[in-house]
Amino acid sequence: MGMRKKWSRLITVDGVHYRYHVAEDRFDGRSLYVCVQQVEPAGQRLWCAFQKPTNWTEVAPGHYTGRTEPHAVTPAIIRKLILAGLSQGWQPAELRKSTLHLPDKSVVERLPNPF
Repeated sequence: MGMRKKWSRLITVDGVHYRYHVAEDRFDGRSLYVCVQQVEPAGQRLWCAFQKPTNWTEVAPGHYTGRTEPHAVTPAIIRKLILAGLSQGWQPAELRKSTLHLPDKSVVERLPNPF
């Protein structure tokens, strides 16, 4: 089954059309999850979690508070994610394959500032 169109975007990499969705972590909001799937045929999904850039400040000895810095998941990052997945064995046209999970550091060291 393909990814739904609502809240997802299209990207074309090397002539292949993919659909991706970016969602925030519902628990603490400090992570972003990205899921990518080829449009036709809709096969194996690629999944990656990114940590939002956070500026930590010590408010008391051993106690910290964090403020999320501006960041963006751009189409360039999605392209890097797709290419990293393909190089690590992702088969987007294969049906009935389990989701491939990639570590965020294999794609980008840090999410870029949108400004």
